[in-house]
Amino acid sequence: MTEPAWNPQKNREKTTEFAFETFQVPAFYLAKNGMCAAFSSGKATALIVDIGHGQSSVTPVVDGMILKKGKLDPLFLILMQPQHLCCEIILAIQLNKCKYAPANLS
Repeated sequence: MTEPAWNPQKNREKTTEFAFETFQVPAFYLAKNGMCAAFSSGKATALIVDIGHGQSSVTPVVDGMILKKGKLDPLFLILMQPQHLCCEIILAIQLNKCKYAPANLS
């Protein structure tokens, strides 16, 4: 299962507890989204820019590890408000330049 780089420890514990108690999995691993994105591109070092509908983030990955001091919390939340020009710019980049993963992999 994946999680954002800024996910608090409490949320991680809750997710892990849910997986063990509800699904009774024998083992569980939470991977960071940025790390998975870098590895999926065949890179151990990358700067991952994740622009989503409700939040955006920039995550530096160096040799497969996320730099804790380099990660940015969703700074674009304020800029994504409809009254900001940045909202239009970010949405234009998202629509014209971003690659989308298929929602249904089956």
